[in-house]
Amino acid sequence: MAVLGYTFTTGGTTLSKLYRKVQGDVLTGFQRACEEFRWLKRAKRLKIDYSLREITFPIDIVRQGGGAFITEGAYEANPRTEAPQELTFAPVHYNDRFNITITSLAIDRANRKAMLGRQIKYQVRKMAEGMANRFGQTFYGFSTGELCKTSTVATQASGTYTLIDAYGQTDLDNAAYLGELFAVDDRVGLIRSAALVANAIGTLTAVSETNGTIDVTWNGSVTSAANDIVVFANSVGNTVIGDTDYNNCPVGVLDMIISTSVHNLSGAANPNWTAYQNTDGGRFGLSHFRKMVHRIHNKGGGEPDTLILSNGVDVDLHANQFAAVRFNDPRAMALDGAVKEPGITMRTSRKVPNSRAFLYDSDSVRLWHLEDIPSEDGEVPEYPGAGFDKVQDRNAVNWSMDFHFGLFTDNRANLAMASSLTEQAI
Repeated sequence: MAVLGYTFTTGGTTLSKLYRKVQGDVLTGFQRACEEFRWLKRAKRLKIDYSLREITFPIDIVRQGGGAFITEGAYEANPRTEAPQELTFAPVHYNDRFNITITSLAIDRANRKAMLGRQIKYQVRKMAEGMANRFGQTFYGFSTGELCKTSTVATQASGTYTLIDAYGQTDLDNAAYLGELFAVDDRVGLIRSAALVANAIGTLTAVSETNGTIDVTWNGSVTSAANDIVVFANSVGNTVIGDTDYNNCPVGVLDMIISTSVHNLSGAANPNWTAYQNTDGGRFGLSHFRKMVHRIHNKGGGEPDTLILSNGVDVDLHANQFAAVRFNDPRAMALDGAVKEPGITMRTSRKVPNSRAFLYDSDSVRLWHLEDIPSEDGEVPEYPGAGFDKVQDRNAVNWSMDFHFGLFTDNRANLAMASSLTEQAI
């Protein structure tokens, strides 16, 4: 007997039109938060009016000598008073935007049920994410805006560029750290001898944290040289050095510790206007820490209360310390105990430059800001400094956010850094 052949009726194919598409909430699949942005929000406030002309602080930075021990009837002490010097504070202006069509705005107002999540809220949150991460980078950086250098020598309109020397430091060559500085669709520029390399503003098409490279499509043919400086160029300006971040960034912690001149006052001419740099290297431990503490006490007069370690140094410190611990009862051993120091807040994050430890008195690292500090989560619509701007002749608007801020130190001697420290890979 022959059996009639037939096919199975399936919900996924034959009757798929009976089913509706089901979509969940928008998920976050990576680490988008920035610890440094939260630290900045808790930093002590620098209170001073904002002038577009000049902001200065007199500073007592020259040690006064003493008088004379004299005999009866002798000449009296030479009268003198050491004059103060002056700091110049220059805040920076951060701006970011996104665009949205009039139709999308209308749907947001009248037909929000059609959205899995509010488009405008998502866009603001993504913009705030970028803002927080840029602030995290500049927390360690230099006012020059230098992110790193490239070792690639080539003439090409697009290609791959090997990154070296994060923040211009020759020992900061961790590929993952260098790659993490950038994101696809960022725009960058190449600076050489304080000038923009010809045609060297372009868009990143790929980033490799494995190889420490970026792929860039330039405005035209670019001839790169070893040690060209890489800076961001995310404005819509597209041709000159003023369209990049070069010399437009805030003073960062590395700037405060390493640079000869900070806030327009030279440490070469004023030796008290310098920070301590420990170059002993090796495993970070008690000797590094005590040297940094003593130098701050002796030269700055402050009380260090903040210690920031790179992830790798933090792991190695804990491994080193706990290797020496002896337990009466192995069952009482904590798997993840913490190294602590009374009065010291210990911090670490993925943005801390590798092989580094920073110690400072938080009274000497202050944040100034003109507007209220934005929210990292990008709350809508009450968002400081934000507003809509109609795009000329287009059925769309740009949404803009502005934030004027700056980091300020009144006592560089209250900062210290240890470099070339042993790390454990994570």
